[in-house]
Amino acid sequence: MSSMDKEWILKDRDSLDYEIGVEKFLIYAEQNCKNPKKACKGTGFFYLINHGIEIELIQKALEESRNFFCLPLEEKMKLAWKEHRGYTPLCSERLDASLRYQGDLKETIYIGPIEDDKSYLNQWPSREILPSWRFTMELYYEKVRAAGRRLISLIALALNLEEDFFEKDGPVDPFLRLLHYPGEQVFWTRRF
Repeated sequence: MSSMDKEWILKDRDSLDYEIGVEKFLIYAEQNCKNPKKACKGTGFFYLINHGIEIELIQKALEESRNFFCLPLEEKMKLAWKEHRGYTPLCSERLDASLRYQGDLKETIYIGPIEDDKSYLNQWPSREILPSWRFTMELYYEKVRAAGRRLISLIALALNLEEDFFEKDGPVDPFLRLLHYPGEQVFWTRRF
C-alpha cells in the first residue's frame, strides 16, 4: 500500500474515529472540520495515526536517536546548542523553575528546518561515527513536516479560516526535537 493509499484517522478520547484518505484530506476537512475542533477544545488533544510516515522510518529514527544519545558526552558536546540548534546536555534546561533540582532530567538535540536559508546552522554528528544519522533525520523531518502541513490546514478550517491561513506569511517550518530521559537513577545519583 503506498502512502497515498493509506488512511488518516483523527481519534479523540471519546473514541470517535474520523477517517480520510490522504488524497481526500482537504475535501474531508471542509466537510468535517468541526470534529477536530471539538477534540482540541473539549478533550485537549487527538491522536493522528496512519499519517503516511512509514513505521520502518519511525523505527529507524528512534534507533538513530538512541545511537546518538549513547555517544560519550564529549562527542555530543561537539554539537553544543547554538542558534536554536544542536545538543543540550542533561539538566541544562529548566522549564519549571518551581522544582528544586538543578535542571530538567533530559538531554535534547534540536534540528531546524532543512531547506531554508539557515539550514547550514543545523549540526550533525560525524558520518564516521553515525553514518546514516543525518540522512534518516532529514527524511524523518520532511515526512513529519508534510503530515503537519496537512494537519495545520485542517485546524485552520476547523477555526473557520482559509486552509492556508497559517502559511500566508510563509511556510511553517518546525524544529525536530529529539529527547532522551535517562531515568530517576541519574537524578538521585547526581543529587546526592
